[in-house]
Amino acid sequence: MVRKTVMQRETEVYVIEEKLTPRKEAIKRRVKLEKCIAAGINWGALILTGAVLVKIGFMVFNTIDARTGGLGGEVLVFPALALMFLWGRDVGLGEAEQAEREIEDHGGEY
Repeated sequence: MVRKTVMQRETEVYVIEEKLTPRKEAIKRRVKLEKCIAAGINWGALILTGAVLVKIGFMVFNTIDARTGGLGGEVLVFPALALMFLWGRDVGLGEAEQAEREIEDHGGEY
């Protein structure tokens, strides 16, 4: 951030530019706000995904319950839902490990 000061003396105009460094409190506040926004987005995605998976599960159960013949491909949806959950968990753990390594590489500072 640059602060410009304009001074006028008689017929001459001076422009003084000063480089300002943000205060530590401002940096911490901004980082905290960014972390809160990211956490809110992640929680919203988690809740939405859970609701969708539950709705799909109920739809499959209703389909199985309404059939008069033998079971078809709808039975495969439940294992697919379980695999989706486990894959998402593995991806999340991988990202957490990567973030932890980056923090360690920077001397414990985020």
